Amino acid sequence: MVSVRACTHAPGVSFLRAVAVKDVQSCRRSRMANSPYARLRPSAEIAIAMNRSRRAVGRHVVIHVKERPSDDMCAVAVIASRKVGNAVQRNRAKRVIRAALHAVRLTGGKSVVVVARPSCARVPMIDVARELERLAVECELTFCGSVA
Repeated sequence: MVSVRACTHAPGVSFLRAVAVKDVQSCRRSRMANSPYARLRPSAEIAIAMNRSRRAVGRHVVIHVKERPSDDMCAVAVIASRKVGNAVQRNRAKRVIRAALHAVRLTGGKSVVVVARPSCARVPMIDVARELERLAVECELTFCGSVA
């Protein structure tokens, strides 16, 4: 929680709005800090991982896997293009994939790009998690979680 004295905000912005914005920003930072994966950030890194990698294709997702030099954490990028649907469907597909990744828990120093296919937004997370497990085995990825 942000105290009254610590909150500085622009003139004309209510105090409660300024506090809410600061709370949301701190919440975002803490969520990223607790993630078991590093993020592939620059689009150049994602493009390299997609072009020079092993690929496995499933009904709901496509994964691209590339070795990372000297890194123990698995770096993950989740992509949903406009082929998946409108913004709501793309965001749902990315949420489902992230939840499935947390269930599967990939390990090892590799770059993984997960691309959503149009059916991804309409299926339950458990189906996507099972498919991710199968594709991980196909791409020789190691994982420590298991979906029953």
